[in-house]
Amino acid sequence: MAKKIYRLDDEVVAEVARSLQRALLTGTDIVDHIRAIELNVGRGSDKILLSPEYLERTQANDQRMVDEANELSFENNE
Repeated sequence: MAKKIYRLDDEVVAEVARSLQRALLTGTDIVDHIRAIELNVGRGSDKILLSPEYLERTQANDQRMVDEANELSFENNE
C-alpha cells in the first residue's frame, strides 16, 4: 500500500509567516509560535489545514494586540 502524501494548505504557510511576525513583534521564540499551530487533515483531501478553533483564537489574539497598540499610541499622542 502506497503512503499517503499530504500537502500544507496555503493558509498554513501564511500562518507560519504570521507566526514569524508575531515572534518578532513580541520578542518571543518562533519555535513556541510554530509549536502552537493546530492542524487538521481536510476531509477527502490531501491538504493539511489550520484547525478552525486555532484560527479563531489566533485572530482574536491578533486583534487584541492591535487594539492594545492603538490604545498605547493614542495615550502617547495626548
